Amino acid sequence: MEISKAIILPLFCVFVVPVLSVWSAQDAACSTPEVCSIKVQLQKKPDYLLLRDLAEKGPMGREAGSVVAALLDHPDWAIREKAARALGFIDYPEAIPYLGKLLNDPANAVLSLIAAESLGRIGDQRAIDFLEPVAESHWFPAVRNAAKTAIFNIEHNRQYPKQHPNASFADVFFDYLMVENYSTPRPKLCSELAVPFAKNNLFIKRYQDTENSSLAAISYRVISRGSNSLEQTNPDAIERYTIVLDASNQLTLPGVRYPQEPNVTLKVGGGWLAGLNLGEWGGELVFLSDLGTSSRILSEPIADIFQLGSRNIAITDRIDGFDIIYEIKRSGDNQWSATPWRRLPDSMFEAKILASGELMVNTNVGSLQISSDGQMRMASCKAYYPINEDK
Repeated sequence: MEISKAIILPLFCVFVVPVLSVWSAQDAACSTPEVCSIKVQLQKKPDYLLLRDLAEKGPMGREAGSVVAALLDHPDWAIREKAARALGFIDYPEAIPYLGKLLNDPANAVLSLIAAESLGRIGDQRAIDFLEPVAESHWFPAVRNAAKTAIFNIEHNRQYPKQHPNASFADVFFDYLMVENYSTPRPKLCSELAVPFAKNNLFIKRYQDTENSSLAAISYRVISRGSNSLEQTNPDAIERYTIVLDASNQLTLPGVRYPQEPNVTLKVGGGWLAGLNLGEWGGELVFLSDLGTSSRILSEPIADIFQLGSRNIAITDRIDGFDIIYEIKRSGDNQWSATPWRRLPDSMFEAKILASGELMVNTNVGSLQISSDGQMRMASCKAYYPINEDK
């Protein structure tokens, strides 16, 4: 059956000509339409899956290297990590000085670990000058190990093997998230430190499940939409909060207002910072003013809130292990904001203020101490949890 040109020509113009025009405009800089498409999309709206797809192209993706390198300063810290990861897979040697700088990133040791491995994947001898001091003296053992491996691989022209023979490329690209794989031997966790813990003042800091039940609990009201997911509650539904003795935490029928008792609260000027952690269902950080008003600051599950020196900080408890310490600030017009301050190298399950004023954090890859100015180091333990405990 003959198909009319009246049908074919419009379809050609709609679907084929735009693709040809995009490719012809980019063909001087891209070897394949797919790499060119990823490059354009990364410039418009960076996404970690795009970075993974580009990395899978290997050296063919090198033509997008300058675009990827520019993402090392992206405001989304997760994008920064995936960009640093992709630069190694596409073998982009122009990124060596930028990755070398990230080896001592003061805020994100995981980014330093990624940078070390990417330098090892690029395999250029010039990277060794950046890697050697890090291999000797970086505060985080996993970064030292990654730098030593990178140096060995560069000097011996060795490729990185898969952690598992049948792993997909996605598994390989994201395996840096298993930071414990870079930590040998398995780190011990502090049950007691050389510096004692500071005593908690219940009039300043309260936890939902451990403090004196005779104290009035703090709650605020949200609207249920028939789901356990806070992300599905109305974002404008936070109302005036009240002090109640027995705050119900049961979800109700859709549209019904109910009191929500936060997991942790911290007294600040003019009210309380309140953190809610619903696990896989999300969470939030809100400010509850003494005047009875409330406002959401951050839509993340909150593990804990602290005053660390002159800073107010909140630690997230994400199910993907990408736990961030946010600095919580109030502007002159009384508006609150949350800014990423430090990235924990792995999931946190315990944090306490020490008598020295530092913060101790137990993570899956060891116990950390963080000073009020943000310096991180492995904790000085006096006693350890047994290695076989799930701590």
